[in-house]
Amino acid sequence: FSTGTSWQDYLLRADKMSMLSKKEVVEFANKWFKSNYIAVYKETGSDNTIQKIQKPQITPIEINRSSVSAFLNKIKKTPSKQLQPVFIDYQKDIQFGSRHRDVPIWLVPNKKNQLFAFSCVFDMGSYHDQKLPVALEYLNYIGSEHKSLEQINKELYKLAVNYKIYATTEQVYISLSGLEEHFEKALAIIDDLIRNPKPDQEALNKLVDSMIKERMDNTLNKDIIFRNALSNYADYGPINPFNQVISNEDLRKIQASELTQLVKSLFTYKHKVFYFGPRTMEDLSQYLRKTYGLKSRLNGYPQPRQFPKISPQENTVYFVDYDMVQTEIGFQRWDEPFDPGRMPIISAFNEYYGGGMSSIVFQEIREAKALAYSTYGFYSNPAKKEDPYKAGFYVGTQSDKLTEAFDAMITLIEDMPEAEQNWNVCKQLIQQNIEANRITKNSILYNYQSALRLGFNHDYRKDIYEQTSGISLMDIKHFHKEHMANKKWNIRVIGSKAKLNFESLSKYGKVVELSLEDVFGYKIEK
Repeated sequence: FSTGTSWQDYLLRADKMSMLSKKEVVEFANKWFKSNYIAVYKETGSDNTIQKIQKPQITPIEINRSSVSAFLNKIKKTPSKQLQPVFIDYQKDIQFGSRHRDVPIWLVPNKKNQLFAFSCVFDMGSYHDQKLPVALEYLNYIGSEHKSLEQINKELYKLAVNYKIYATTEQVYISLSGLEEHFEKALAIIDDLIRNPKPDQEALNKLVDSMIKERMDNTLNKDIIFRNALSNYADYGPINPFNQVISNEDLRKIQASELTQLVKSLFTYKHKVFYFGPRTMEDLSQYLRKTYGLKSRLNGYPQPRQFPKISPQENTVYFVDYDMVQTEIGFQRWDEPFDPGRMPIISAFNEYYGGGMSSIVFQEIREAKALAYSTYGFYSNPAKKEDPYKAGFYVGTQSDKLTEAFDAMITLIEDMPEAEQNWNVCKQLIQQNIEANRITKNSILYNYQSALRLGFNHDYRKDIYEQTSGISLMDIKHFHKEHMANKKWNIRVIGSKAKLNFESLSKYGKVVELSLEDVFGYKIEK
């Protein structure tokens, strides 16, 4: 609509593209992409051409949640066929095998086409070795002893195979996807790169320079400061997963051979194989055993670093000064240990309390009082059953509305409004979303992995779907009282100290002002 494209033309886009020849595409590229580079110019500093207008007076409104518009009634009366939910049966939808005593294979058959997705998954990451993410990123800069980086990229491009090799805090992924007919050739290229990486100190120096430049850029990025650096500080304190990184000084001391040795060692560790494609389990396991040897007993993982979580004894406000017009506020706290039986009530609470535009938080703070650009509340499940739940509340507001926004947040944290009609809508939304959601292809494998980490051996969406209709608004009210109200919070705030009422923050807790070096954990180089 906004581009003036008719619906008919939009639907015909794929048909029109199919009529283009390779010759026409090449001619277009040669005409418009002659210089073979892209230049981006970014201006920094204050824009003196901005014209300001006087801020109008905003009057809070009373929300009438019981009234329904004629338009909504018309939509409600429009007949629509109810979708039926499709849940994953892990034992039927996934085939289980192995290529080695320490390497299980999880396979989902692709019965529709000749595409594949393949991954080796190691349950260790930066928590186990700080250099792992650096080593795997380094692979984007070097080749193997047998092929240069350029050769590797060209060959995989010709094979129409994509690959990603990366580390998270607790896992490493080596992933390939593309045409099944090229699976073996592509896997051989990546296996060679992992087993025989060629050290190149000059390439490492470029990577390190790039990483340090990115770190410095991050210290200018409001979202990274607030959502990553400051959030981790509020959760864990001055020693936390975000800021415990290799120092710039130590990064510059790393030798290329250290990283290539680390990469070479990967296949000496236990791991899993995920495969989605047309091959059978027997074909895949036999091929891997025959072609890619592993030692008889693989290593277990090193112990991961642990980061103790902060349980506040009093409300504490962590503040970072940043030159901006808005102010962002986040309440957060760790709660009780994970309980798999709470999945349905947590889903219900999140949808009703702070999940979307129909939630109580959104309607009260943004719609009724115009105090926020964005706002939500949540009670989130951990990624692993060993970890606790996390509760939180967020508001992005104008600096001159700081105290009003704080007061509105605290009101909703301490006392949740009851709106039966809203809950009835939320109940339908939860079930309709599950009915419409389809988890397919290799997503089934990752969904199963996530379920196992939480202690489930079945698709827990089924529990949510079946139990949501039996949850009452009083159940949600009780959950709010038990897990949100009358608690101590770690509170993070980012904004311009010159523009907001800094002294007022002490009303909401002990104020701790932090520098960028405090929250990032490394020296900021100009």
